[in-house]
Amino acid sequence: MIRIFAYAFCGLAACNGAAMATSYECKLKVSKSNHTMPEVIYVEHDSKTGEAVVIDPFINHYFGEPIPAEVIADTAKRVTFGWNFENIASRQGPNIPRVRVKANILKATGEIQATVSFGYGDSESGFGTCKVE
Repeated sequence: MIRIFAYAFCGLAACNGAAMATSYECKLKVSKSNHTMPEVIYVEHDSKTGEAVVIDPFINHYFGEPIPAEVIADTAKRVTFGWNFENIASRQGPNIPRVRVKANILKATGEIQATVSFGYGDSESGFGTCKVE
């Protein structure tokens, strides 16, 4: 399944040979088991243009391809990405009106901390490491 995501990921400058794009393959250990925090997240970030795209099993299920991510912060120490989902089908009950994901990656160590927040106030976090390509 990882190779499917990596293949679907080709969208920013890295696939065109530009040196400014960075690809992160991040593996997470989740703190809760609500099945909303993915075990793997792929982020591709072009620091020259400031564009980023992201894909994980959740995104692949609902959208079938990478989606744009916002670059919230890009400093010498870390890069922070965020992305939203609107009106997502719930496994139980009514649709979830809004899901917000925020991922912080420490550049020196590759550590990631990601949080999924829901429109009704609940959240789930995951911690892990990223391999940079």
